[in-house]
Amino acid sequence: MTTALETRYVGHLFRSRLEARWAALFDLIGWEWTYEPLDANKYLPDFLIHGPYPFLVEVKPYDSPEELKKYVPRIDAGLEGHWSDQPHWSSYGGSK
Repeated sequence: MTTALETRYVGHLFRSRLEARWAALFDLIGWEWTYEPLDANKYLPDFLIHGPYPFLVEVKPYDSPEELKKYVPRIDAGLEGHWSDQPHWSSYGGSK
């Protein structure tokens, strides 16, 4: 397993270079984002993408869809009761 390398980008210290690269991509395509927008039962989603239909983004390095599936139960458990309780994500601010 590769060790994550903390990386600074636009004033944020990301836990990995991969997360910083995704933030740069979101900026490039003009998406407003918030890094680690909430603590959902000890699960920290990596990004909240703002807009008319806000959504959460989890960044993980993986080699196959099967490998990525192992994270789904933890994400589901962490978000239970959080996503539906937060209809107005704009209160979390943005990246700019």
